[in-house]
Amino acid sequence: MTDHIPQIIDAICEIDASQRPESLNAGTFFDADLGFDSGSFIEMFLILEETIDGFTLGSTRLETQDFATPGSLSAFITRRMTELEVAA
Repeated sequence: MTDHIPQIIDAICEIDASQRPESLNAGTFFDADLGFDSGSFIEMFLILEETIDGFTLGSTRLETQDFATPGSLSAFITRRMTELEVAA
């Protein structure tokens, strides 16, 4: 499984300049730890679509557990990329 956590952490730091990469990890909660709101998630997905080759959110339905932490989001991105490869 591909690990997208470094790109996700970079995106978090781009959105919130007060965050430091060394203070973030796979288990950091977007809402409770970082205070992310819907606008922050939209911004993050736009950044990730630009920085992860072949990733697009498209019309995918997101479940809360898919974007609770960088770890769960990384797993979602891997599944989505697999879906995109199969569809191609």
